[in-house]
This record gives sequence, structure tokens and C-alpha cells, in this order.
Amino acid sequence: MHTLCRLEHLVTMLLSSLSGGCRWIRTPERWFLVSIYAPYLIIPVMLLLTMLKYCTYFL
Repeated sequence: MHTLCRLEHLVTMLLSSLSGGCRWIRTPERWFLVSIYAPYLIIPVMLLLTMLKYCTYFL
């Protein structure tokens, strides 16, 4: 549960920083943060898509 809350916070932070909602982070620092945290989001998304593609995980 704690990991899910952290992931949700991470997604919110990334989306707000990309959309320009975080005025206190300048653009170069935004992209630096995205480059650090993006791999942590890509791997769970790839696992989820793999599980949805192959139904044998659900049987």
C-alpha cells in the first residue's frame, strides 16, 4: 500500500512538472527529474501491458 501511494505521488509530481504546474522548478531541472524517475514508471507500465496482453497470467 505504501508503495502504491509513493507511485501515485511520483506520477502526480511528474505530470505537474511536465505541464508547468510547478513554478518553483525550472525547465532544466524538470527534465532532470523526469530522466531520473521515468524508468521507475516505465517498468510497471510494461509489466501491466504484458499481463494484459497474455491472458495466461489471469488463469
